[in-house]
Amino acid sequence: MTRIYTFGTLWAAAAITLFIASEIVTVWAAATWALAGLMKFGLAGTLLLALGLGLPGLFAILRVGLLALEAETDPANL
Repeated sequence: MTRIYTFGTLWAAAAITLFIASEIVTVWAAATWALAGLMKFGLAGTLLLALGLGLPGLFAILRVGLLALEAETDPANL
């Protein structure tokens, strides 16, 4: 089975990825803010916390993008 790549399917995959990515980034920012405030981290601690929470978030965004592209270009969905 071959994938169907059209402007519409790529646009839909990009839109889905952007929508879910905005939610992931919002949760990342809120969690970083809340934990850094609760633990009274300084600047360095907050940056390390943001990095620690941000890398899994970036992986999740990448995975969502790949899953959206796979779902939108599946010939069974057309």
